[in-house]
Amino acid sequence: MLLLNLKELYKDKFIPWPLKHNQQGIISIQDQDYIDSSSEHLLGKLGKELSKADITIHDNDQIFLLAAPAVFGYSFNPAVFFFVIDKNSNLKSSLVEVHNTFGESHCYPLKADSPDGNSMSATSSKEFHVSPFLDRKGHYEFEFTLSKNRADISITLIQENREVLNSRFEGNLVPLKTTNLLTNLPSILSSVLLTEFRILKQAYRLYFKYKMNYFSKPNPLPGTTESPSKGFISKLKIRL
Repeated sequence: MLLLNLKELYKDKFIPWPLKHNQQGIISIQDQDYIDSSSEHLLGKLGKELSKADITIHDNDQIFLLAAPAVFGYSFNPAVFFFVIDKNSNLKSSLVEVHNTFGESHCYPLKADSPDGNSMSATSSKEFHVSPFLDRKGHYEFEFTLSKNRADISITLIQENREVLNSRFEGNLVPLKTTNLLTNLPSILSSVLLTEFRILKQAYRLYFKYKMNYFSKPNPLPGTTESPSKGFISKLKIRL
């Protein structure tokens, strides 16, 4: 995954090869792949989504995007993270954009329970059908830490006062420059291109090996939209 300072990205500063912005390339960040399929400025899209939860982006806030890039134009991110850091270096809010394999997406705007430096926590009810092996009940507990050198993201699903799922991403951050991109390019390519195959493999194991209950997709709740980056599973009409 790549961590990008969005305000710097739009200042037409040098973008290290082979990364491209709103251009086709080996790896790229396309505005149309996030929040909705329009080519509108990402900062504008983000501001609109956060405003729905009465969260305001100020001129002196820093905005970061954590996401996997598109590879040769192909993009599928199970989850995308936007982070807002205020002038006092507090991680004050976030937007989590979640995609499923039904060609849908849903954004969770989150405000820090109590801003405390480079960490924040927040909760939100589960409003989006992601896995056919989990129903749409319960709530999420989000824990984020974003420092100059490290990112740590934890998402826990609670159902009936019980933790049923925990997803965690953590990694060291290195400067965004050509040498580091080329060094990590094989892992970036494999991560992006194999994500949906891994989803299919895991679904096969859960259904056929572990005989887990299958929950049919419910009608979408308000806020669920057509995904701007659907991947190939939804295009093949495979419903997982």
